[in-house]
Amino acid sequence: MRRKGMVIRKMQGWGLLLPFMLLAVSVSCKEEVPFQYVLQVTVVDESGEPADEVRLSLRNNRTGRDSYTCESKGGGRYEFTGLTETGTYQLWVHERGGDYKDDFTNVTLEEYKTVSVGFRLKRL
Repeated sequence: MRRKGMVIRKMQGWGLLLPFMLLAVSVSCKEEVPFQYVLQVTVVDESGEPADEVRLSLRNNRTGRDSYTCESKGGGRYEFTGLTETGTYQLWVHERGGDYKDDFTNVTLEEYKTVSVGFRLKRL
């Protein structure tokens, strides 16, 4: 009978340590999340008025990746978020009305910085 009590007490001791052991394992196995960059773009027409009727696209020059999410903030302001790589990107501006030509500029993302770019549309 004494022996059974010792086994239970030993198991209770492990029961106190188990949560700490699991925490240590989960912390050591945690994936490192890459830094996420933000690219802010302001688009205006030739007269300097905000251009809200445009579509933006972004392409990483090194990897060729071109599926990035762009959100319109209104007033000709747009934002690409969740970018995880530094380097040079081609930023394309596509005007939807047909009065301006599609055009691009190269943008360089640097480590741990939010980059802001101004873009002026040019008439056809």
